[in-house]
Amino acid sequence: MKLYDEFLTDDLGFDSDKIQLNYSGHRGYHIRVRDPKVYTLDSNARIEIVHYVMGS
Repeated sequence: MKLYDEFLTDDLGFDSDKIQLNYSGHRGYHIRVRDPKVYTLDSNARIEIVHYVMGS
């Protein structure tokens, strides 16, 4: 999966062992990063990650 390989592990440096990919039916796929270094991120920092991944 491109998002997983290129952005989360390669660009952002998250350990693949700490990433969960879930499918919730009609709501689609959800990626959870269970890494202590993301627990302290505020909503602005999380939005910046989304913008980076989306290329906006």
